[in-house]
Amino acid sequence: MSRGKSQLLLIICGAIVILYTFAHMKTSPPSGTALQDKLTGDECLCRYKNVSYDFCYHLPQNRSINGRRFNCNFAPYLDSLDLLQSEQLIDLSDEDLPTPAFVTAMSENHYYEGLTLIAYMRKLWPRQKLIVYDLGLSSNSAENLKGKCFVEVREFPFNKYPPYVKRLLEYRWKPILIASGSQEFDYSTLPCKELIETILQKNTDPEIEKIALALKSKLPQEVADAVDSEKRERSIVICGLPECGMDRPLLERQKNLEEKVAGILDVLKVDCLPEVVFRMGTYNETRPRLVKVVLPSRSHWLKALANAHALRRTDYRNVYVRKSMTAAERARDYELRQQARERNQDMKIQMFADDIKIYLSYTENEQAIAHEAISRAINKMLCWSKEWELPLNLSKTVAMHFGATPEMPYRCGETTIQFQNQIVLKEFGAVWYMDTSVRWIKDSRNVVYKELTCRRRADSNLSSLQNTTLPSSKRCVKSAFMLHHPSSHSIFATTNRGMYAFFPTNIEAIKKRESMSHDANFAFIVRTSDGLEILKWYVMCALEEDCMAPPGSRLWCKFTRDRFNDYANCHRYDQAAINLLLANSHEYNFKNYVSSIGNGILIKREPDPGITEKDLLCSKGS
Repeated sequence: MSRGKSQLLLIICGAIVILYTFAHMKTSPPSGTALQDKLTGDECLCRYKNVSYDFCYHLPQNRSINGRRFNCNFAPYLDSLDLLQSEQLIDLSDEDLPTPAFVTAMSENHYYEGLTLIAYMRKLWPRQKLIVYDLGLSSNSAENLKGKCFVEVREFPFNKYPPYVKRLLEYRWKPILIASGSQEFDYSTLPCKELIETILQKNTDPEIEKIALALKSKLPQEVADAVDSEKRERSIVICGLPECGMDRPLLERQKNLEEKVAGILDVLKVDCLPEVVFRMGTYNETRPRLVKVVLPSRSHWLKALANAHALRRTDYRNVYVRKSMTAAERARDYELRQQARERNQDMKIQMFADDIKIYLSYTENEQAIAHEAISRAINKMLCWSKEWELPLNLSKTVAMHFGATPEMPYRCGETTIQFQNQIVLKEFGAVWYMDTSVRWIKDSRNVVYKELTCRRRADSNLSSLQNTTLPSSKRCVKSAFMLHHPSSHSIFATTNRGMYAFFPTNIEAIKKRESMSHDANFAFIVRTSDGLEILKWYVMCALEEDCMAPPGSRLWCKFTRDRFNDYANCHRYDQAAINLLLANSHEYNFKNYVSSIGNGILIKREPDPGITEKDLLCSKGS
């Protein structure tokens, strides 16, 4: 989400003051984007929000060698994707691997391939959620996907990025999509039904599944009860209002009732028309039925009850107004009043209030205005507490932000309110990205996970893990940006030399089999500092017009017999970029950034004609 436009929720409590903040992952050092290297020249610097950033890619083996500076105008894009100076990083030496999201993207010409991907996933994980980015699906295809269980369709925000990002065959959208997917997910955007389905999908505990299923069955009734409760909290009941006979026509009776209610609301100084007015119960000639009045807001409801005493001095002196209550609440209210009469004779009672909340929603550029409004509200709260003799414990009063903590403090009189530590949440900081050509054959995810979770034991067994005589899987040197499927040619063979202007490399090293190119259609990415460093430059290249697609680029290749040393006069766009970045960072040895998933997956670039709707279901026999 864009930080400049994100909404910040403010909550201030009298005894406990609470103000809302964005969810953050574990705070870690910046991922190397800020100015840190003495070799960085002025020609590489970009200023953004009063901070200098190095926008030149430096060859990891020799940082004095750098590529062309990327456009400084890309800083807001990187910031919105949390790639500029991220605090939302996963430290696998100290944290568990987060639950990954499964993400793909579809245009209309790959729709049926996409259904095949879903069908293969359903065989292994019937309840695994899949996020599908819409790159240009027809309305029918998009609606059909939305109707599939555990499939969430999101429209790719092409309008937020430079127009050339829309050129689908240049694959600029893929790094941006992956970066978006690695960010935190706001569960508050999901409806209740999807929240429960997400819990069921992520859960592995049978007991939790029973609880979630019970919640799923009870939720509709409880939602209906909540709606009724919300209406009741702004409804009044009028007792003793004369009723015209049942011999009158319905419309005449209703008009008579509404006119009488309008007269009462005038006395109560309620300046609005009610949403609903009706008589309750069965008609009785001896006494008028109760009248239920639903007001449009709680503020009108409060005013009606506060001014109810004014009826005594009018023609409505025999009419009584009370709040709407359930049968249980009425019984409890009667019982409490009877107890109060018996126990509190000749006794003075002092009441105390706790958790007095002040809410305010505002945007970041309205912070000063919001601060002033909250400060006024706090001082009004002080006056109110003195007037009603309700002690206010300022030593327990705190402020908390869901958003950037403001520099200006809040004060109650002479007392400064302390800021509470921000609440930290993590959502999926890991992503399985799959093109529609990916076919899961067996569940080999743990093979990949173990190649990264070994970082946790690295502290206790560091010397053996760094022993270069051991295989990379044993040494725990795998990249947090991992590819899986070989392309059977070198990086050099399918890279337009114009890309080297941005990403300098060792040309001879990228011709070798040890740095063989691997497909960019299937990747596993964890939001660690090293994974994000790769992703940052990957996105930069996507945003720079001549980096991802240098002049003269074409997708179709003309390979010679030597698919490693000879240039095939073609360019593989995103695949060329990510393989260059990974090879440069990992000693030109693909074993350091390619997983051992092996035959757990296949790549097939055509749909399976035998797929039926039954293959897309999320449970057996459903």
